[in-house]
Amino acid sequence: MKVLSIIGIILSPIVSLLSLVFMVAIAKWRMAMYQGTATYDNDIVYRAMEKSILSMTSNIGWISLGVMGYYITLYIVSMQKVKNNIVKSIGIIGIILSVLMICWDIVMMGAPMAISFDEVGVAWLAYFMTCLAFSIVMLVQCTKSLPKHKLSPKENVLDDLEFE
Repeated sequence: MKVLSIIGIILSPIVSLLSLVFMVAIAKWRMAMYQGTATYDNDIVYRAMEKSILSMTSNIGWISLGVMGYYITLYIVSMQKVKNNIVKSIGIIGIILSVLMICWDIVMMGAPMAISFDEVGVAWLAYFMTCLAFSIVMLVQCTKSLPKHKLSPKENVLDDLEFE
C-alpha cells in the first residue's frame, strides 16, 4: 500500500508536467492553424496541423486513461487495506472524480477537434494535483495505521541487560 501511494506521488507531477507540455504544444498548433491563411479545402499545411493536433490529443488521452486507471486501482486497494474513515472518504471521492475524468477523456478522444486537449488540460492538471494530495494523505494514513510492534515482558531490551 505504501509503495502504491509513493508511486502515485511520483506519477502525478510527471503526468502533470507531460500534460502541460502537450497542452502548450497543441495550443500553439491551433493558434498557428487559425492565425494563418491556410484553409481546410486547399492547404496541405492545414491538414498536417490538424493531423498533428488529432494525434497529440489522442496520445495524451491514452496516457491519461492509463494513469487514471492506476489511480482508481490505488483508491480501491487503499480502501480495502486501510480501515480508516479518512482513507475511505478519499477513496470514494477519488473513484468518483476518476470516473468523471475518464468519461471526459473518452469524449475528448472521440472528438479531438471538437474538444482538444489544450481546452481541457487545466482540468487534467487540477485532477492530477488532487491525486497527488490524495496520495500523500493516504501514505500518511497508511503509515499511521500500521500495527506497532510491542515488546512482550519476556523479550530482552538493551536497557534490561546488565553489564559487568
